Amino acid sequence: MLHKPKSALMFQIAVASGLSILIIILLVVVGIDTKRVADSVLDIRGEIYSQTRQSEQIAVLREEAIRAEDRQAVLEEALPKRDELFSFPNQIGSIGSQSDVGVNLTFGGEGERQIEYTLVAQGSYSNIAGFVRKLEEILFMNISSFGINQSADTYSLNLSGNVFFNGEEN
Repeated sequence: MLHKPKSALMFQIAVASGLSILIIILLVVVGIDTKRVADSVLDIRGEIYSQTRQSEQIAVLREEAIRAEDRQAVLEEALPKRDELFSFPNQIGSIGSQSDVGVNLTFGGEGERQIEYTLVAQGSYSNIAGFVRKLEEILFMNISSFGINQSADTYSLNLSGNVFFNGEEN
């Protein structure tokens, strides 16, 4: 049996301990780096998922835009031209006369493809109700505010809203 001197044994233990500590430090560093890389991969994966969803939504919107172009042509044909709205107060007056209702229509501000209006009508309750039913049939007329007041046997109707036009000049 060989006897090694104590100092040689201590040297081997020190080298083994140093190598063990070095391996442990390397494992800790690699573990920390692995966690950082994994977090980075998860962040990138989330971004890719978000961009993929956005791309899918853009594709759907493009398809809907193509389908909407055909429908827009139909809507443009249904809406009157801007110049045709000059006769709109007369049309409302005719509907009022047919319903036995006194009507006053005034236009307000103009927006993009729409003009605000205010309408005041007086008559009996049943005549006012019939008048409103006929107004609801006008496709390009939006009623945004509706009020009705009674004084004696007469009712007063106050409407406001927008009328839409297709924006093309005659």
